[in-house]
Amino acid sequence: MTMHTFLSRGNGSHMTDLNDNLNLAPQGVAIQSTNYTSYYANRAIEGPATNKWSDGCSATDANQKYAWWGLQLPAVAHMTNMVIYYREHFGQNMDKFQLYLQNGTADQRNASGLCYTDNESGETSITQNITCNMLAKNMYFINRRSTATCFVELCYVAIYGCWKDTWGKHCTESCPANCINKNCYPETGLCVWGCDSHNCLHSKCDIQTGVCTDGCVIGRAGQYCNKRNLAFTGKATQNPPNNSFPARWSIDGNRNSSKCSRTTGVNAYLQVDTKSLSVINTIYLIFRDTEPIPSGDYAVYCSNTNNSWSGSDSIELYKNKRPAGYILVYAVCRYVIFVPPKVNEMRNVDICEIEVGG
Repeated sequence: MTMHTFLSRGNGSHMTDLNDNLNLAPQGVAIQSTNYTSYYANRAIEGPATNKWSDGCSATDANQKYAWWGLQLPAVAHMTNMVIYYREHFGQNMDKFQLYLQNGTADQRNASGLCYTDNESGETSITQNITCNMLAKNMYFINRRSTATCFVELCYVAIYGCWKDTWGKHCTESCPANCINKNCYPETGLCVWGCDSHNCLHSKCDIQTGVCTDGCVIGRAGQYCNKRNLAFTGKATQNPPNNSFPARWSIDGNRNSSKCSRTTGVNAYLQVDTKSLSVINTIYLIFRDTEPIPSGDYAVYCSNTNNSWSGSDSIELYKNKRPAGYILVYAVCRYVIFVPPKVNEMRNVDICEIEVGG
């Protein structure tokens, strides 16, 4: 849905920046159809944020029936809103203007991608905040008249949003891997066009977050199933061994299986050998349903020494209460070792599935 908001400001006032996203405009190249003397297009992105002609504005030449100002960005961005300061006392000159967001050249500036058409009655407000929420590389402000000359006189333009594939405050977060075309809303990180479910179990994923709701197809891992499950292609062992509930059942890739790795001992643990030095960034554990849930610290270690997590080459990936979701980590190692808490001096391994994403 296209929306716009008029900003109640005195002429020449400065706007408080309420956007968490970036102002993309300074990183683009400003162009316009003609130049009125030295009032070049780039003046509109240099600031300050004011309507005052004396502070520097861009302007097209006189005696035109068709005029435009454009901004061409270096890459595609998800543009959320455009803040426009028109020249003070001349709001009538921007009546019926249009905004286009598109990826084409200047020659295609009004072929598609219409974001907004001014339909105000009377003189148009000279300071506006127009919301578009569109994916594009270029923005064009277009003014045309059939019976009179027209101008484009922009004193300041800010275009807020994030570069494609990013979101969050200052656009430092990556869009969810399962968002179609990795396009997500800059403010929320939710998928714009839904989710890509080809690695999801039963082809089910949340259309907003991209998370695979039923888990992953065999061999994949992570909440978006975009990682290799290194456990599935590795080897699992447990201490002490238990042939009735073997360790291999914990890495069969089946989250819904009732077959679980189970063993009990003073120093019981479960180890996954990824078989080579690996980059590991996700751990996911599925426990057998037991009541009550044992209290104490559940720990996951990463090591390069077989059956050891106390050496100088080991890393503590997690140590806290029983994890209920994904453990996001970053480590380079070969072995992943799960150590349950002690209850009455005994440890009880009860893992139905362990995924090691990397």
